[in-house]
Amino acid sequence: MAGGNWMQIVKQTFAEGRKKDKEYSYKQAMVDAKKVYKSAPAAPAAVHKGESPEEHKMHSKKHHRKSKKRSAKKGGKGKKTRKSRK
Repeated sequence: MAGGNWMQIVKQTFAEGRKKDKEYSYKQAMVDAKKVYKSAPAAPAAVHKGESPEEHKMHSKKHHRKSKKRSAKKGGKGKKTRKSRK
């Protein structure tokens, strides 16, 4: 059952729990599925064709730095919040 996305794991955990106990709740399935989901190995990052994993890490870091610089030029904070009316 390890691996997969969150919803698949929860559905499968719920189905297995219901087979054993008719009172098994979806909430409990989510709690039990969390243990499985957290223990599953993370999916490897996509690597561009002809690029080693080390080169990919450097490429990702460089891209992240550039996007931070762009947001700083725009004003930095991102979305503006609207003041509530009284």
